[in-house]
Amino acid sequence: MLVNDGLRFPVRHGTTTRYLSEPEVATAYRERFARVLGQGERAQVIEAQVRKRLARPNDHCWVLVSLVPDMPGDLLIDHAALQEAQRDNVTKFPAVARTNFSWHRMDVGLRCIMLSGSRESMAGAKWLAADLYSDGAGIFAMNAIDVAGRHKADDPEEGTDAWVHDEEIVNSIISGLRFLARHARDRAGAGGEALIRAAIPDLGDDLVVRSPGRIVRLSCRRGHFSDTIGRPLAIPADVAQAASSLDALADDGPGLVNAAYLLATDLFQQFGLAETPQITRHGELRRRYWGSYRHQELQTWADEAGIMITDEELPWLVPMA
Repeated sequence: MLVNDGLRFPVRHGTTTRYLSEPEVATAYRERFARVLGQGERAQVIEAQVRKRLARPNDHCWVLVSLVPDMPGDLLIDHAALQEAQRDNVTKFPAVARTNFSWHRMDVGLRCIMLSGSRESMAGAKWLAADLYSDGAGIFAMNAIDVAGRHKADDPEEGTDAWVHDEEIVNSIISGLRFLARHARDRAGAGGEALIRAAIPDLGDDLVVRSPGRIVRLSCRRGHFSDTIGRPLAIPADVAQAASSLDALADDGPGLVNAAYLLATDLFQQFGLAETPQITRHGELRRRYWGSYRHQELQTWADEAGIMITDEELPWLVPMA
């Protein structure tokens, strides 16, 4: 805070307020940077865990979203917690822009609640997966493959590239951030800011995308047809990383969309696009770059969340028909 002609750093001291000295301020910044490094290592660990149980066939190209809070929570995982998590999630659709993917199964791991979009088992999760940890950390995975583009990719005349849908990348990130933040804040009791990450991972040598010459292309739909945009990308893509307050992520609003923009744009730039077309840096939705079948749903969500929708067209990308 500004006091007279200088900045002061107030902190709580029992029932009163005191101001940090210069060495205390320097120490606080050093500890903050150390926590960030620790959060990054924590994110890598939980990302590695969920990758072990993701399906690897041709019709999957996963987007991973992870979150590690600055101020960890402490969720007691017992039968009551599992029953509550099952009631809140199983048969529910977690995506902001509705997909056909819902939660089907739930299980427990070490200090962790695991969710799967597969009816068969937790291993080889199809379409959706999530690990929600007792300290509020979590990871969310959603399949963003472009099914229309996949048929072309499987045609020898069209090459062997996998097609990943631009809308579904953005939808995965917005949905994952909200889902994880609500677990961290509302269930685990975590607080403050959080490290957030998004990635298009390499799941190992047995994944078709790792076959010789197999790469990922960013696709977009024009009516019932798909086309590719940008340049091809050999996965894994570099991990996108940012920070945001848990409240901004857990509560629908411009803050959630803005955080998703930062992560999505980092991924899209690796395909050669300057930014993600579907959302803006200011936390708005660009209507012209979402399929028309989603317009009413997104309008309803935006109205309830106080999110602006713009008809802006980007000079470098043709909008939806």
